Amino acid sequence: MTDIILQSVLNQIKQSPTELSKKNIDSIKKLFPIPCEYRLLWANVKFGARISGLVITDKAIIIKADPKTVKDYNKACKEKKERQNSIYHLINWEYFDADDFEVRFQDGQTILSYHQSIAVVSEGNSISSFFKCYKSEIEKIAKASVTVSANVFSDFESVVPANFAKVNTKTGHGEMAEEALTLLDKMTGKDAVVVGRTNKKDGADRLVDGVQIQTKYADSGRKCISDCFDKTTGAFRYFNPDGTPMQIEVPSDKYYEAINTFRAKILEGKVPGVTNPDDAYKYIRKGKLTYQQALNLCKPGTIESLTYDAATGFVCCSFALGISFLTTYVICFTQTGNKKESLNAALVAGIQVFGLSFVGHILASQIARTTLTKQLIPLSTYLVKSLGFKATQNIVNAIRAMSGKAAISGAAATKQLAKILRSNAITSIITFVVFSVPDTYNMFSRKISGAQYTKNMLSLIGTMASAGGGTLAASIGAAKIGAATGTTIHPGIGTAIGVGGGLIGGAIGGTAVKALGDKIREDDSIILSRMFNGVLLNLIYEYMLQEAEIDVLIEKLNSIKIKEFKKLFKDLISAKSQDKTIDNFVRHYFEEIIRSRPVIAEPSADDLVELFKQFDTDIDITANTP
Repeated sequence: MTDIILQSVLNQIKQSPTELSKKNIDSIKKLFPIPCEYRLLWANVKFGARISGLVITDKAIIIKADPKTVKDYNKACKEKKERQNSIYHLINWEYFDADDFEVRFQDGQTILSYHQSIAVVSEGNSISSFFKCYKSEIEKIAKASVTVSANVFSDFESVVPANFAKVNTKTGHGEMAEEALTLLDKMTGKDAVVVGRTNKKDGADRLVDGVQIQTKYADSGRKCISDCFDKTTGAFRYFNPDGTPMQIEVPSDKYYEAINTFRAKILEGKVPGVTNPDDAYKYIRKGKLTYQQALNLCKPGTIESLTYDAATGFVCCSFALGISFLTTYVICFTQTGNKKESLNAALVAGIQVFGLSFVGHILASQIARTTLTKQLIPLSTYLVKSLGFKATQNIVNAIRAMSGKAAISGAAATKQLAKILRSNAITSIITFVVFSVPDTYNMFSRKISGAQYTKNMLSLIGTMASAGGGTLAASIGAAKIGAATGTTIHPGIGTAIGVGGGLIGGAIGGTAVKALGDKIREDDSIILSRMFNGVLLNLIYEYMLQEAEIDVLIEKLNSIKIKEFKKLFKDLISAKSQDKTIDNFVRHYFEEIIRSRPVIAEPSADDLVELFKQFDTDIDITANTP
């Protein structure tokens, strides 16, 4: 019967208006879409950003309305919930009704059209509302945005090891020790800060709980102490504002040698106001690091440098974890309404973003200690010069302000921004590779199309660029407000503001790029959801589900986890039998529904007797006739 109907239709419409070349058939099957196992026999299709038309195959007739038809349909809808994103039908020949179509001739062509008065089922209605395909895209944009924003502050922190790396300076281990010792003091709850970068003559290097400290890390205790005395007069150089000698911090393994040397200086009368040699213990401070550990801080791949980078990374990236956790929770909860599921998703996202930012920070800081970043010097210098001095100072000082650092200007600002850009190039590559790996794998394993892969990569690039811009914009704005009001921005609050700005910027930019891409080519999930609905509708016809049973079906579909649908749609890309793949995925739900239908008992002989008795109560159908 099906073959007779199909042949009858083909006899009436004759030649296909659309040439059924291999290229056209491939495009129709992918974008319309048509299950790959269906054989195309006739098509009247309009190609473009939104392919539309009517296609006849050996298994079914498939229709997809053009944008104008969808727009007109939506205008006629009285309620907003009835509006459709697309009008698509996949009608198996056993459910085909010739009265639903009309054949007409126009401009020498045979036109087979579909009556638009027929009720439609598409991805805009309740049957497919279970598939919230954009939720995961928003989460991905949010993760990339927060990671990029956190990288901006990580790149700023990586300037420190770059400045004092062994490949760049032979004496940088002293300054690197100051940074590491200050970090160790902070981790023990002390109020510690490096103050020696102003190069104030005979000033302190560090300030810990209000105590001024001069840090000296030389290869001997004697050298550490001798550097504290004027080479001409031989007098001690470092004093507190009240006139007392400043504490001198030395390597832990040079401590006793330094004590003995300082005792000798006291006895020589070289320390004004101090006469007791035992007071050397008051003024010589035992550092938490050895001399060799200070040297190792300036080298890549050492335990000391990795530990330092891990500690600074933990501080920088902890804000990324918190903001990513909160953002993902809000996104997930608004979509699912499930608190537990949202918390679990938020925790996973937070850990993922923290881990990526953390690893990126360590790699960027380690590479900063090598000669590799020098290869980027010409490019970074060119970019900074292109920005101009004013823009350079605004950007650098905005980041410094958000990190609790004082403003700088001139050549210092130019050099620092160039170093930040070099580190940012490294972290950006790391971030891009990590976020692109899943899509790259899926493309090569034919779980997403090449067009979808291109869209995803462009969206990722747009997100990263916008997130970086958002971070800088938020930082510059906050820094200007702080300067105008005379308010100092706390480093933690500043980082949170910067990351928040990056999140907003990345969300806007990433969404805009995706929206532009959607105008050119729909996502694989959107295209395949039409096919899914078409197969689903035929199963509804096959099982003759009633309205209440359809509601039960929708509930069952809504209960399916999104990751299961993602897997289904990825499998459909490479499946050799797409119709059967969808059928296998959903048919058991139909079987469950029909098994719950009430059982109708067969009528017994007594039931039939009672049936006939109601027509004539005077007749005894059991009596014998004479």
